[in-house]
Amino acid sequence: DTVARLGGDEFVVVVEGLDITRDEAVVHAQQVAEKILLHLNQVYDLEGQEYFNTPSIGICLFGEEQVTTDEILKQADQAMYH
Repeated sequence: DTVARLGGDEFVVVVEGLDITRDEAVVHAQQVAEKILLHLNQVYDLEGQEYFNTPSIGICLFGEEQVTTDEILKQADQAMYH
């Protein structure tokens, strides 16, 4: 798996080896997203001040088909706002 910062406050998580069937891959991807949100939604204490995050996640599944990186990121961005 890979995590990369696109810039600003945007990150990409690429999860490899999801299940073969689309339905199982969707469940697995949702579990990964929920785990990330669980950790990011915790309260942060910085020098005695409490800070909260409001993260959002969009999921885009892709496989062997020829899709550009820009198209994958666009679909994930659209999913996040949906």
